[in-house]
Amino acid sequence: MKTKKIFLFTKLLVGACVLNSCYTPPPIDIPKCKGNCVDVVIAGRLYTKPDSQPIVDIPLEISFAPKQGGTGFRYLTVAEVKSDKNGFFRVQTTIDSSLFERYSLRVTLLAFSTEGAFICESGSTAAGIYFDGSCKDFFTFDRGAIANIGFEFRYFANLTIRMLRTTTDSIESLFVLGFPACGVGGIHYNWTHEQEPLQPIDSFSLRVGANAYAEISVGKKVFGKETVIHTDTIFYKRNYKNIYTINF
Repeated sequence: MKTKKIFLFTKLLVGACVLNSCYTPPPIDIPKCKGNCVDVVIAGRLYTKPDSQPIVDIPLEISFAPKQGGTGFRYLTVAEVKSDKNGFFRVQTTIDSSLFERYSLRVTLLAFSTEGAFICESGSTAAGIYFDGSCKDFFTFDRGAIANIGFEFRYFANLTIRMLRTTTDSIESLFVLGFPACGVGGIHYNWTHEQEPLQPIDSFSLRVGANAYAEISVGKKVFGKETVIHTDTIFYKRNYKNIYTINF
């Protein structure tokens, strides 16, 4: 007899920065500037959203990463730094601005979460900037942009899904799809009549983004009938016992 399948998964916020992964292979130290040398400040802040509390002691790496088509080039380390007690980081250095012809300046978070919060940005773009999860790429030399870099974190919330059998109909299949806030976690529950009998009560928990809305979809098919899908919107509260009950 087949068994019921419940999948809890985390969508890692380690997206691909353009065609390059946010994972940086072992880099080499940036060569000493010999050409278009400019003194720059690379700085920013790590903070929570929406209350702007600092995220402290998170390590970051600053490097030059090959642009698309630059696979023959190595990653070049500029500096490593940690966010301070106020969430700020700052590096003052000299770089060769001509490197932007072949490289992007990349700022990478080397840790994605801290107690109670996790990184909560992805896929955002702006002129000359790309951000996906753990790193930001700057494709053109812009003093203002690289001196004001922000990484937003969202608080965690705990969610419990309770599945309560309230009918005696003959279910052919049942599924639950959840898309919690910020792409942090997800749920996929799938059951068919060939599997073991549904229990009267079943529950499972996952960690999601707090103080945000997300959707849960429930699909139920009774033998001889069309699948009925119900979608609900949930608000996940921080420091609250979030429980969502599915009656089926």
